[in-house]
Amino acid sequence: MDRRLAEARDAIDSAREITDDPTAEEQLASIREALETLDEDPVDEAAMGDRLEEMERQFTTLGDDLAELPTSHLETARDHLDAYRRERAPEWEADRD
Repeated sequence: MDRRLAEARDAIDSAREITDDPTAEEQLASIREALETLDEDPVDEAAMGDRLEEMERQFTTLGDDLAELPTSHLETARDHLDAYRRERAPEWEADRD
């Protein structure tokens, strides 16, 4: 697994360990599963960028609903995903409305 994805996974695991919100734990487990498949699924740059953007959005939304400490772990995970996206899909641009 890519180093940045592994660091994002570790941050997700840390957030799961300290949250007492069962819904958040379930959402984090789902995001972690998706992370595990990123290196396995060969997709084009646009699809990769879209997948990573969606995961980053999930971190932000979930972070808005959690206490401060788990939120810092989610921000760390989001930052690692962003760095991974910039490396793996440098030409990708988010859809602008």
